[in-house]
Amino acid sequence: MASEAQLDIPKPTIKRIVKEKLAAAAGSSEGTKADIQLNKEALLAFGESAKVFISYVTATANDVCKDKKRATLSADDVLTALEETDFAELLPPLKEAYEAYKQSLKEKKDKKAEVSRKRKSAGQAGDGPDGDTAAAAAGEGEGADTKAAADKSPADAADAADEQQEDGAAAAAAAAEDEDMADGEDEAE
Repeated sequence: MASEAQLDIPKPTIKRIVKEKLAAAAGSSEGTKADIQLNKEALLAFGESAKVFISYVTATANDVCKDKKRATLSADDVLTALEETDFAELLPPLKEAYEAYKQSLKEKKDKKAEVSRKRKSAGQAGDGPDGDTAAAAAGEGEGADTKAAADKSPADAADAADEQQEDGAAAAAAAAEDEDMADGEDEAE
């Protein structure tokens, strides 16, 4: 079980949230938000209240999950738990925020896929500036490849090897990021 200190919500986070909500409730602008003062006990009370609320909703969501004979909590379980615990008024803004979050994940994934496609298509357009692969593909025979390889200096060959290694590392990093994004989507759902 986690220690009591590990379960605490950071005080600066609580303070920022409370100040933003109080400023919004008062109809204040961003400039007057800094004028709102909170004493230490109020921050402690908000923090403890948040922990109790999270624990209560978590326990109810866990019950919902067990009723469905699953072991992993999902966002839908949390939303159902809020409804069962008479916090249904929180559902519309939470559903809106959840949809916005899923949309942002989708946009990030699409953007990374587009970058990956551009990299792949740029790599297939031609390997070298002098079109060695294009000439070989055009059917100039096996001699063209041999001649192109013979024309390269050892430094050019080393540069080409370095470029291939960098491309491989970039592809591996992109694949790892895609996998992380997929894991993030699984956790979000």
